[in-house]
Amino acid sequence: MKSLANVFEEMEKDGNMLASRADSVLRSVKQNKIADVKTFSLAVKAAYAANGWNPGAGRPVKGADKLKAVPSSVKQYVSTMRAAFRMKLLVQTYTSFYALRSDVGATRAKARKKIAEATPELAGVAVKRPDTLNGGLFHDLAVLFDALDKGKQGKMIGALERVRREFAHAAPPEMQMQFDALPGYLKRAA
Repeated sequence: MKSLANVFEEMEKDGNMLASRADSVLRSVKQNKIADVKTFSLAVKAAYAANGWNPGAGRPVKGADKLKAVPSSVKQYVSTMRAAFRMKLLVQTYTSFYALRSDVGATRAKARKKIAEATPELAGVAVKRPDTLNGGLFHDLAVLFDALDKGKQGKMIGALERVRREFAHAAPPEMQMQFDALPGYLKRAA
């Protein structure tokens, strides 16, 4: 039977090994001059295929029995890298994956806090992917607003205020509060 000291020693070795592997993901991204999420996703897809892993989301489709599921540890690294690129973090400047992961977490927390402080009525409404529309009304309005120049942003706020005045009374009370808060939220974001 192993002593607790031996178990802790093995954990330390494994931890150092995992940190080294995580840093090697970052080094590979740097060496291959991957600078955006699209290029990274293409590289990930090629790496998955080279390892015989399912390149698509979810389980391998029927008939693709030779494909294995992607290990969850690899998914975590890939997810963190994609988040960093989407957040426009300067991935090439990081020297450790731990620092990158910490900054991704801090950026997420800062965004949640900023939204909650600016408009408590919109708690729970967040822009998950600022580069794409997802069909969520408030998300897509915020993404479109950010894509406009300052002059058009003002026009959009005016249009939203007209829609709110004319139609918001028919919405449930909790939705009215959210919709009432949206123009002000966009004004503060501008």
